[in-house]
Amino acid sequence: GSSAARTGTTNPPPHFRARPDTSPHRRPMTFARAAGYRRMTLWTNDVLVPARRLYETLGFQMTASEAYCGFGKDLVGETWERDL
Repeated sequence: GSSAARTGTTNPPPHFRARPDTSPHRRPMTFARAAGYRRMTLWTNDVLVPARRLYETLGFQMTASEAYCGFGKDLVGETWERDL
């Protein structure tokens, strides 16, 4: 068989490959821009490191942080924003 079959790796079909404005993470921004929005705001907690990394990758910047007690724990909520 093919080397992909031997190694267990394959390339995803074209409709699953990430494209700049059609990847699942960018689709909401593309939709909002088309609907006339000029800015997007997201919120997370500082302990959710994967979310923070994703926001940074997508061009968001943290604009505010605030300590609060949630789920019985002391947490820090963060607001992330970017222009569209």
